[in-house]
Amino acid sequence: MGISIAKPMAPSVSTNLESIKLLVEHDEWTEIENCLIDSQLLSKVHKLRIEDSKINNSTFTALDFDKLEINNVVIQNSDLSALKTYQAVVQRSMLQNVRATGSDFPEAEIKDCTFRDVKLDSAGFKLSTLKRVRFENCILKNADFSMATLHDVTFAGCDLEGTYFDKVKFKSVDFRGENILSIKGIVSMKGAIISSEQLYQVAPILASGIGFVVE
Repeated sequence: MGISIAKPMAPSVSTNLESIKLLVEHDEWTEIENCLIDSQLLSKVHKLRIEDSKINNSTFTALDFDKLEINNVVIQNSDLSALKTYQAVVQRSMLQNVRATGSDFPEAEIKDCTFRDVKLDSAGFKLSTLKRVRFENCILKNADFSMATLHDVTFAGCDLEGTYFDKVKFKSVDFRGENILSIKGIVSMKGAIISSEQLYQVAPILASGIGFVVE
């Protein structure tokens, strides 16, 4: 019987969206629904909720959100670098061709999401929960998943050099076909799905991690 990984639910955003300009500065909740955000620069928004919308060609860099909620949203060709938020909620959304280098999402709840061609190098997912998430052709160099919970997560064609998976809880997490030799915390990746070929590659690391002496 084959291994089954639940796929993320795809976003379903209307093609008839209202184009809007974002507020530059707002201390209360900024709520956006059924909107197209195109070629916008966002700064100094502290509490943001976006639903049933699209974001294209926009820049949300170095933002520090008190609250961030994203539901049924498509984000494309945009820059989210150095974005920081605590306990963000991201559901049924897709990020494609997005730069999110150095972004930090501690204790986030990320469900039914696809990250495609996204730069997430040095991004932080510490203590976050990811369920039905797919990373496809993403750069995850030095990203930090320490103490996160991953359930039905797939990594496909990703750069995982130096990615931290220390003390992560895995359930149905697919690494088959990935280069996992340079992952950090590989000894603690109980429950991760790998191929027999990958097992041969990481066997010396696993043996060293549990104290075997191989001669």
